[in-house]
Amino acid sequence: MIRGIAFDLEGPIINVESIHFEAFVRAAKGLGIDITFERIVQAIPNAIGGGDKVISEGISKMAGGRVSAEDVHDRKRQVYDELIETETITMRDGFKEVLDYFTQQKIPISIGSLTPVNQARLLLERSGLDRFIPPEKIVLQDAVRNLKPAPDVFLETARRMRISPTEQLIFEDSVPGVLAARAAHSLVIAVPVYAFSENLLQIVEAGANRVFVDWKEMNIDQVFRNLQKDSATYSS
Repeated sequence: MIRGIAFDLEGPIINVESIHFEAFVRAAKGLGIDITFERIVQAIPNAIGGGDKVISEGISKMAGGRVSAEDVHDRKRQVYDELIETETITMRDGFKEVLDYFTQQKIPISIGSLTPVNQARLLLERSGLDRFIPPEKIVLQDAVRNLKPAPDVFLETARRMRISPTEQLIFEDSVPGVLAARAAHSLVIAVPVYAFSENLLQIVEAGANRVFVDWKEMNIDQVFRNLQKDSATYSS
């Protein structure tokens, strides 16, 4: 039985993916490396959902080691901080209705994200999400040892909701996130930001139980009832 819900923050709830990638493109250009979003995704495995470390290391390799991953990462963070200041931060269309559904069902809700604390706090406050999920149910990068696709973040969300990971339904948007959910032996629904066919296929192959490209296309009551049936045998 599903007794708790865990959401990844960046991607499923708040879409700032394009800002992250734009920051990498601009940071690389400032370091003398000419790349595009398409090139990053093609050349770096798990660039979508892999986090800053994965992309920084990948860009460094693409440049033949002319710049270090640390230099790429530091410059990217500076550019991202500049870009995010002028952005309107909102929850993705349709997400609030899904959140309200679980709240009305009195099902515990948590966030499991590898977003750094300072960045997460900005997103939570400016989107208004901090009004709906208590801080003790929010697990961020500083609270775990191993990053996705390791299951650590979702083992911790389950612990804080006082349930077994097998009783947890996770909403993710990327291959590393889906793999992390599966490694925790939790059911997982993917709501990716990028709906191009290769990304969707990789998410399915990673083991997502359901995939929706938009929250509004999801009949959450029907989906949840169907997954409740699946959960009886999933952990076995």
